Amino acid sequence: MFRSALLRGASACALTFAFAPDMTCAQEALPTIDIGASRAAQSEKPESPGAADKFGNLPKDTYVTPNASTATKMDVPLRDVPQSVKVITPQLIEDQGPQLQVYDLANQVSGVIGDPQGGGSGTHNTPLFTVRGFPTGGPILLDGMPRNYGYVGVDLSDIDHVEFAKGPSSTLYGAVFGFGGIVNFITKKPTDKFFAIISEGIGSFGFHRTTIDLNTPLREDKSVLFRLNAAFEERGFVNHYDYHDGISIAPALTWIFDNGDKFSFHGKYGVNHDRASGGLPLYPVFQYLPRERYFGDLRANQNNTLANATIKYEHAFDENWNITAIADYGRTGTLGPGFAPFFDGVSTIYENFGVNSSDTTDGLVGQVDLRGKFNTGPVKHNILLGLYRQNSWDKYYSTMNFASTPESINIFYPIYPADQCFVPTSGCSAAWLGQTTTTWLSAVYGQDLVEVTDQFKLLIGGRYDHEKQWTISRDPANLTGNGDNYLTTPQKYSHFSPHIGGVFQPFEETSIFAAWGQTFNPNNGNLTPGHPAPPQFADQYDVGVKQELFGGKVQVGATAFDITKKNLLTGDPTDPSGQRSILIGKYHSHGLEFDVGGEIFPNLRVNVAATFMHGLAGKDLNNLKGLPTFEGSELPQSPRRFYNFSGVYAFKDGALKGLEVGASFYYASKTSALFPNNPEANAYAVATGALFGPNQYPFMIAPIYNVGLLASYQVNDQLKIQLNANNLLDRANWKSSSGQQQRSEPRSIFANITYKFE
Repeated sequence: MFRSALLRGASACALTFAFAPDMTCAQEALPTIDIGASRAAQSEKPESPGAADKFGNLPKDTYVTPNASTATKMDVPLRDVPQSVKVITPQLIEDQGPQLQVYDLANQVSGVIGDPQGGGSGTHNTPLFTVRGFPTGGPILLDGMPRNYGYVGVDLSDIDHVEFAKGPSSTLYGAVFGFGGIVNFITKKPTDKFFAIISEGIGSFGFHRTTIDLNTPLREDKSVLFRLNAAFEERGFVNHYDYHDGISIAPALTWIFDNGDKFSFHGKYGVNHDRASGGLPLYPVFQYLPRERYFGDLRANQNNTLANATIKYEHAFDENWNITAIADYGRTGTLGPGFAPFFDGVSTIYENFGVNSSDTTDGLVGQVDLRGKFNTGPVKHNILLGLYRQNSWDKYYSTMNFASTPESINIFYPIYPADQCFVPTSGCSAAWLGQTTTTWLSAVYGQDLVEVTDQFKLLIGGRYDHEKQWTISRDPANLTGNGDNYLTTPQKYSHFSPHIGGVFQPFEETSIFAAWGQTFNPNNGNLTPGHPAPPQFADQYDVGVKQELFGGKVQVGATAFDITKKNLLTGDPTDPSGQRSILIGKYHSHGLEFDVGGEIFPNLRVNVAATFMHGLAGKDLNNLKGLPTFEGSELPQSPRRFYNFSGVYAFKDGALKGLEVGASFYYASKTSALFPNNPEANAYAVATGALFGPNQYPFMIAPIYNVGLLASYQVNDQLKIQLNANNLLDRANWKSSSGQQQRSEPRSIFANITYKFE
């Protein structure tokens, strides 16, 4: 490296002499170098590759960014954070094509598996991920605000980038964001320049997607900025029966006052119409039937709506202290018929009743964060203090119509049922259920990122949560056995979540970190009537290294993790009334993660993610219930190995200038379809026919191999054309998730045209 620098210096002198003979390269002309340069002088260094603009948007043409806020709620360099954080940049999102499903973002991140049961694009359903062997369960972050009520519809049209923060997260975000890690979707922010971008995508199976991105200042002094993102999508499926269509509209406004204060608004409205057969029962027979065969019900059409509004006010007291206040309101709703299918394990899916249901959730959230910087002697502090409050109300109503003779579908020769039992008729009986669940949550949290020396940093934090939840049920027909106007025992808990981590930086570009944290999640059940069970706990340990190369153009990370989850709840086998529960068992996950991203060679950007993981069930007390132990069973949706490579080469000059070509490869090793899956449980299931469903026995899900190609051409500054090909090997690529299995779409091709007005 020194030799290269010397040669570059000599070359510069030679060129100077050649073009200006009267000038010299005399050593005495060099300026004086101040070894003790201040931090202010250091800040004048060239901006790091991938740095966000002053509005918070990341640039294109890169797979890296130097900063992220999810892990600490502070905009600090990733190398200073004792946690593994992966940012999916706008360019990485764009390269995957217009058809990109939200859960497929996980393919680009080590330690994370996407769950197709959570839904894809559009505003219906919450993106689901399994992080380090533990499902996220639905809650995500949107611009750092927890969304853990109703469902959280995410459409990528208004998303700038996505941050995956792996490791303990209860310290900042609470109970439901604990195990494995969290996902934060960062929306596009208004800027001070006018532009309008229209994008039109088409593809296999009737895919059609239109997006609009309009940005404009509303005042000449550019103190008020507006941005609107909208999307319309139609998506068909290989079985010719499922469909999806929906719209998403997301306005955003930023108002910058003369004193520097900032007011921001972000809204979202979405409507979706879906018929989705979803996953299939976990029986191997379905893997041998034609991909085009439909196993759902043609009457299962659902309508889904989402409306959300977030306002934020930011005030800086001085250059070191600032405060941010956020208020968020959202409503989600699902309306439509559904079914309760049951597979006999041989050839027939039965539908015992139809359901017309309505589920509406309202959530109101408030949050205040105070950030400050100060010194205690030579030690520098970067602190965060926060308050959080959430109220949510979920209202569910359903009418169930029971058939005297269950309808059925033969999976080998399907004939789909007619309109039976959606309204009471002869041969049907009707009943209805209703319930309202209320949740109150309050929390206080704090954190200090301490710069002990230039090379050593310490992160200490904690959060105290207090939550209360209760449900009132209406059940005139006594279907649940609890009677009408039944009030559940209020679930209450209070808990403190600690987190500590340290970073050692032997060189400016190298960070070695270690962290420990305890996360938790409430259990739904009582140890005795009126005495709720304590929450589940997880102790998480991380040790890793981060390295920046080529001036920050490439980021490399390696992390070893170990997670133990305890306090799993099950019914007390000595209590015939079913009113008591006992705490048993634990789950354990450990492994290694590797991430590489950036421009490793000129004009070649790559993203590599590799995971080697083992998730197991620990000891339990199932023998008290006459069941086999789960100990040694591998955790569901947790392959031991999975990795991804994505690479794109851009031609920057010559006859091919504007052309980009790329390829991707994703692999996941085989997994067990059912849980438990240890030898004792397998033998018990085969010998008794129990433990699982009828005629249901453990089997393995085959490995996943997915190959994709990309080609794009930037015609001029305004027009870009892009082609994506997915699943070139045309493999089934089954996944098991949420108690079901689902096959990927076959080989498909998508085209996208983007035009920008400025």
